[in-house]
Amino acid sequence: MVSSTDNKARLVIVHQSDRDLATLSYWIENRKIEPVIDRTYLLQEVGEAQIYSEEGQAKGKILITVK
Repeated sequence: MVSSTDNKARLVIVHQSDRDLATLSYWIENRKIEPVIDRTYLLQEVGEAQIYSEEGQAKGKILITVK
């Protein structure tokens, strides 16, 4: 995640709890943080996405789009 005020990368760790996910959602909706998205793949390209992920070159999250 990136802070929208200073463009410095910051690690945000959340647990799978309602409270943490609600807080994370609030921060994103209010532009306190912004997810860093490296690449987006279609569902049928998931194999390519996996290879890219395993190469270790991603600078952000890799998204899989379902249409």
